Amino acid sequence: MMKTRPYQALGSLSKFYRCCSQPLKWYKKPRRAWKECSKEALLHNVTTIQSQLSSKTAMMAVVKADAYGHGATYCSRLLEKNGVTIFAVATLDEGIELRKAGIRGDILIFGYTAPEDVDKIQHFDLIQTIISEQYGLALEQTGIRIRCHLKIDTGMHRVGIPQKKLGTMIHFYRSAILVVEGIYSHLGSADSLDEFAIERTEAQITAYNEVLAQLRKAGIDPLRTHLQSSYGLQNYKELQYDYVRIGISLYGCQSEVSDMPLPLRPVLSLKSRIALIEYVAEDDFIGYGNDVMAPHKMKIAMIPIGYADGIPRDLSSADLQVSISGVAVPAVGRICMDMMMLDVTNLPNTKVGTEVTLIDRMDASFSAEILASKAGTITNEVLSRLGKRLPVIYK
Repeated sequence: MMKTRPYQALGSLSKFYRCCSQPLKWYKKPRRAWKECSKEALLHNVTTIQSQLSSKTAMMAVVKADAYGHGATYCSRLLEKNGVTIFAVATLDEGIELRKAGIRGDILIFGYTAPEDVDKIQHFDLIQTIISEQYGLALEQTGIRIRCHLKIDTGMHRVGIPQKKLGTMIHFYRSAILVVEGIYSHLGSADSLDEFAIERTEAQITAYNEVLAQLRKAGIDPLRTHLQSSYGLQNYKELQYDYVRIGISLYGCQSEVSDMPLPLRPVLSLKSRIALIEYVAEDDFIGYGNDVMAPHKMKIAMIPIGYADGIPRDLSSADLQVSISGVAVPAVGRICMDMMMLDVTNLPNTKVGTEVTLIDRMDASFSAEILASKAGTITNEVLSRLGKRLPVIYK
């Protein structure tokens, strides 16, 4: 049975917030641009991932950055309803949002929370990552008792308590203020299987396991352990810890264009509609700047979606193609803040209101991975930058 948490005393205010944070289902026919997410695909991915885990390992659903652009509130509710018991976010505000939306499972904050906000961690029953020795000591000095996981730097050198500082770890485990419930690290090169990446990853695995062994030797139970994220599970599935932290795989994507080792299904499509069509004469310029000149009379369609919605402006000169009824259509000119242009010269039946798909979860030719590759980045960035002014339609 789920326990009652302090924040649930918010009562009617919490109910009001949950009502306001419902997914925008009333957009039956969006008029500008929107995201479509498949509930079936998301739950299929959960089942597929869980099938790879031992009975002693649970999936931690990473729903930071608005669930990688998929809608953290809705996705978390659906996942919790289907058996997921622990979630991960990047910030305090993300954790509070889930609590106010009614999520009752454990919520781990990966990132930094100011010590001045430690009372909120306690009030909303969140779990804070101790990202360094100095940070842990600062949290202790507040005198406010909170739940924590220790982050250990095993060789990524981003955040974490250095692996050699066993005394610091023991101090925190024995703290009366920091209730340490687990310990984890992060693999920096698990997404690659080249020689140097494997060497680095194996060194990190060894370092993490040595930390666990040293703690046990000192009489400390490490409690909950976790090391793998999505690629850690894909490429090092033989590892056995209490959790695997699943982010990009949960949404059916790879970070880059590559073979998917698991039969996962993309969850998100990104769509817009043609708002305007006009004809541009030969030798006229199109959009901002003088870099695109019409080589002949062209039929140009404007769609009302741009870089303020998360479409990378770098795609302006990257041979971006979108889909109109499965037909590849090139983007032309520079991507603007709120709109972009398409060359529909060869599509005589295209008209205002025609649907345009920029990311198609059902067509690999228009995948999020390909769009990210053309923008010179990774899928994680493209998806997580899709703005909240894009309504989400869950099907």
